[in-house]
Amino acid sequence: MKYEIKAREIKITDVSQVKEMQEARAIRLELKNLRVNADKKRKELKEESLRTGKAIQGIYNVVEALIVPMEKYLENQEKFAERIEEQKKKEKELERQKQLSEFVEDTSLYNLLEMSEAGFQELLKASETAYNARIKAEKDAEDARIKEEKEKQAENERIRKENEELKKEQAKKDALIQKQKEEKEALIKKQQAELAEEKRKRDEQEAKIAKEKAEAEEKEKKEAEEKRQANLAPDKEKLAMLANDLILFPYPEIKDEEALKVLENVKELIKKVNLYIIKNINNL
Repeated sequence: MKYEIKAREIKITDVSQVKEMQEARAIRLELKNLRVNADKKRKELKEESLRTGKAIQGIYNVVEALIVPMEKYLENQEKFAERIEEQKKKEKELERQKQLSEFVEDTSLYNLLEMSEAGFQELLKASETAYNARIKAEKDAEDARIKEEKEKQAENERIRKENEELKKEQAKKDALIQKQKEEKEALIKKQQAELAEEKRKRDEQEAKIAKEKAEAEEKEKKEAEEKRQANLAPDKEKLAMLANDLILFPYPEIKDEEALKVLENVKELIKKVNLYIIKNINNL
């Protein structure tokens, strides 16, 4: 087919091949007209007869199978410059994204493809300035934090050393207080021991004096008792004799029963008196 040969002969590799691109367009349009006319004819013939229609459909299918690939090929050749331009735009956008991404986290916020070069350069410069300012601010903040941390560490070290000195001083004071306390306790124990010894001696002396006094009082009491007993001896003997006389007292003979009862009561009373005398003689 002549169109296929002519189409395959067209090879566009550069945007300067304007003539070849125009020729590709012309051949594509001719092929398109052939396909469109064939489609119209197919529809006309199809109405006459189903069988004829099928044949025409078959012919069209062949025509379409031959022409459509050539159309696509020629359109691809025809739009070579457009593809190159699109590719250049994409590369330009990617390059701008690459440059801007050094200073901006999300480049999708900007329409880099449609942006003018002057606008992009202004955006790039402003983004770089803002980025450098942020980096500087972060660095200044980090430097300040490090400085503050060092100052804090130095202050903590100073406080630690000061606390160590205070602990040492306090330890010395505590040791001195403990020593004084132990010495005081030792002195108190010594004084308590001396007082206890003095008390023991005093108690011994008082016990000795009390013993001697008790012995003297006992001796004096014993002597007084002996003297009293000596003085009481005649009276005790008299009382003993009285008790004996009461036992030996001669009772009269009584015959009357009532009188006899009285006599028996008298005997009982005399017996009690006898016992009372004997008991109290021992208590004198």
